[in-house]
Amino acid sequence: KIGVGKLIKGSCDACKTDTNYHFNSRYDFAEPPVWTVSHPSSDTIDMIHEASLGVWGYRFQRHLQVHGDMLVMRSELTNTGSKAFKTVQYTHNFLAFNRQQIGPPLKLQSGQDLSSYSEPGNEQGWSVPIASRFVLTAPNVWTANSALPAGGQRQSILTQFEGPEFNLNASSSYIADSGLGPAVVSVMTAGGHERLHGYKFFAQATAVCPEPSQEIALAPQETPAGNRGWCSRFTVPLLPSPSSSPVSTAPAARTVSA
Repeated sequence: KIGVGKLIKGSCDACKTDTNYHFNSRYDFAEPPVWTVSHPSSDTIDMIHEASLGVWGYRFQRHLQVHGDMLVMRSELTNTGSKAFKTVQYTHNFLAFNRQQIGPPLKLQSGQDLSSYSEPGNEQGWSVPIASRFVLTAPNVWTANSALPAGGQRQSILTQFEGPEFNLNASSSYIADSGLGPAVVSVMTAGGHERLHGYKFFAQATAVCPEPSQEIALAPQETPAGNRGWCSRFTVPLLPSPSSSPVSTAPAARTVSA
């Protein structure tokens, strides 16, 4: 599984009665992933993971860099094997705002219509409707009206948007205001004119995750032209040290976890 490592077929609990692949199930590792992490500069992190099995192989690279008050993350996938493959690649970044519960005044905003959607997690019994915590305040905006609970009462939201076709030039934003200024995460692509494979939104307790996905077909030794992987930008305010914290001489820090 790209970016995860080599998993043992049939090792998940659900596999005992169903031999199909189960995306959300826990599998045993045949070989865990190995990531090579480097720091080319004080504001940059590069992460590379490679794996191969027979004719199959890939290299997954992730580049993170701070530009002022913005964290930019670029991902690139290369087919290093001798056989072509097709895969759905998605951005799944958990953004947290100083451990604040997900709720007002947060917004999910997109350049596309977000009024048509399905909620597969509700049918499976492990998520709650987006409308239980958010209100559709415009065709392309969902605004939080109550916080997602934490602890033993934890709830999850999983929404699959199904409006007009999303395309690679479309962008989406998750906007928050903690009283220290707006924080924005926008998820977009590096260019092109193909439509997205899908667009989901996941939220739980203290983290949110806009989740666009793109189907990528790669020939042997091919990397998508023009770095057609996902590019995510996180813009956050300059946050002072909490007044309740022990005395610190550290300067104000930009706080992002993804």
